[in-house]
Amino acid sequence: MPDDQLRTDEDVEEILRLAVQQNTVDSADLRSRLTLSAAEMGISEEQLKRAETQYFQEKEVAVLRAEKLAVEAEEKSRTRKRRIARFLSVTGVAAAVIGLVVLFNTQNLGYGGFFLFLAFPAFFAKNMGNDRRDAESESD
Repeated sequence: MPDDQLRTDEDVEEILRLAVQQNTVDSADLRSRLTLSAAEMGISEEQLKRAETQYFQEKEVAVLRAEKLAVEAEEKSRTRKRRIARFLSVTGVAAAVIGLVVLFNTQNLGYGGFFLFLAFPAFFAKNMGNDRRDAESESD
């Protein structure tokens, strides 16, 4: 491997990270290697402890953020499925109402079937409004 391929500190850090991952060692050995490497690079123990604390805090925040995003994605998926189910339900009712109106009108029963249309908007608004109520009750 030619030396001219190593150009940045990031290259060195990534190579060392890969080498450490390939070697399975216990925690005490890793701690001593970390301390030794830091000392060789002129990093004080205090700086090393602060960096380690910062690293684990950032790692914890990242894990919590990932968990929160997973929960939000699952909730969006459930909400979407509920909305699709409601839409299909309302669509089925609409088809039934239209079918009854057509049936009433083809049987020469006059415009009595037309009044079925009056109930449909109320049914539609009630069922589609449930999404908002469900979302509000789940957020509480």
